[in-house]
Amino acid sequence: MRNFSFAAAFLGVSSLLSAADPTLLNLVMPDAQIVAGVNLAKAKTSPFGQFLLRQMPEDGDFAKFINASGFDPRRDLQEVLMATATGQKTGLVAARGTFDPQKIAALATADGKHIVSQYNGAQLLVSTEAGSPALAFFDGNFAVAGDLVSVKAAIDRRKSHNAISPQLAAKVAMYGAADAWTVSLVPLSGLGQKPNVAVPGPLNGIFQGDLLKKVSETSGGVTFTSPVQVTGELVADSDKDATALGDVVKFLASMIQTNGADPAVTTLVQSLNVSTQGNVLKLALAIPEAQLEALIQSGSNAGKKKSAVRI
Repeated sequence: MRNFSFAAAFLGVSSLLSAADPTLLNLVMPDAQIVAGVNLAKAKTSPFGQFLLRQMPEDGDFAKFINASGFDPRRDLQEVLMATATGQKTGLVAARGTFDPQKIAALATADGKHIVSQYNGAQLLVSTEAGSPALAFFDGNFAVAGDLVSVKAAIDRRKSHNAISPQLAAKVAMYGAADAWTVSLVPLSGLGQKPNVAVPGPLNGIFQGDLLKKVSETSGGVTFTSPVQVTGELVADSDKDATALGDVVKFLASMIQTNGADPAVTTLVQSLNVSTQGNVLKLALAIPEAQLEALIQSGSNAGKKKSAVRI
């Protein structure tokens, strides 16, 4: 853990894994507008969830971290929740699982750059380097990481009722039962980037950001059944905008099928269901587990080959 904070390392390990536990949800900042979660306890009981866990890197540093901290995310994490507020570069990662705070603190403070203290009944681990994340453990099997101010606020909230916006709560209730899910009340307009060249046909509008500016909410979830179920929705400003977005998605799917894409990808696209309900665009996809695993392994092998070429 030499040149970066222990909390950052802990965050990185936890987020590799990413239903909303009420206690975790209570830690989220009241003004949160983006929340994502992974129910690892549920996901790892499925064959696909176990496959994903096997994809985690097992290099020497990872093994040393597990031995020194007593924390193996594949075994000890049960659920992870991530949240941030609009316009904020900081956020929170909250986790439920099995932790050994004393052992983790001993490992973190070994570099002389972390300090352990107590705050409102929680063990707080803070880096002496400005701007580094803080990490806290409390109530036996909960942990939270983020900037120090946000972590302390989350610790304080755990003993009171935290009311996130009703709009966000409704979306979390809708998608939070999935193995992995995300909910955003932030408009997509910030993602609309103008291309260097004009794109003909219905794609031009979306690449120019015209349609993206009219998407105010996005939500999605993945359930690791067999086949793996992927669902999502985009809330547009009007029924007309939702229909236009659906037409663009269908056009893209058609292009993939007619342009000689990988047969596996083409098969996936063919199973995509696109529908609209008022101003909401709904997407659904059922992916055979074996096919998805093959795609992931193919992408992983391609990445390894690129790394080898660079070396």
